Amino acid sequence: MLGNDSCGCCVWASRLHYLQLAELYVNNNLVQPTDAECIGDYSACTGYDPSNPSTDQGTYVQGPGGAIEYWINKGVTCAGKRYFLKNAVAVNHMDLDHLKLALTLGPVFGGATIRVDDALSPFMWDVGTSAIDGGHEFLIVDCETISTGKTYFDICTWDGMWRATDDWVVAQMDEATMVLDPAFFGPSGLDPADMDMAAISAGMAALSS
Repeated sequence: MLGNDSCGCCVWASRLHYLQLAELYVNNNLVQPTDAECIGDYSACTGYDPSNPSTDQGTYVQGPGGAIEYWINKGVTCAGKRYFLKNAVAVNHMDLDHLKLALTLGPVFGGATIRVDDALSPFMWDVGTSAIDGGHEFLIVDCETISTGKTYFDICTWDGMWRATDDWVVAQMDEATMVLDPAFFGPSGLDPADMDMAAISAGMAALSS
């Protein structure tokens, strides 16, 4: 949870999940970030004060003063190490082909409005009509398109891997962001898909255009 059960630090928890995956893929090293690290960056970026609940307002991701700008300029701490982002681009999640193309280049951060049914679901997020539970940030790591044409997206959050339907992505996601972090490139300069930073940068430029 990385503190997300006590405050709205989901944006920062998703960053630490991303860096955990990077270290595991690249260095075969399972690092363990702490609640304090997650909440520390949340506080530094947004002014959140654990002693003042009114300051727990979540985090803007894109734009001035947001999490992406903070990650580029000041870095994010994970398991005692500071990681700095090189670049980021917005992904058009309303265009499923655009989102699927982004996932061929690497993980994508997603932000969505979560309903009560989503929070209670043991596995699958799908379109529902239950009450709004709040906003949430997570990491989309893969997808699968089946013979009917429906696509299911694999999501890393809270307690492990979940899935979301393509209808849920269109109906309830608010934004999607792809990032370029050197942490995902090993000593050879290649990421887990055997692409280098130049190839990923070119792909991100094509996405943003």
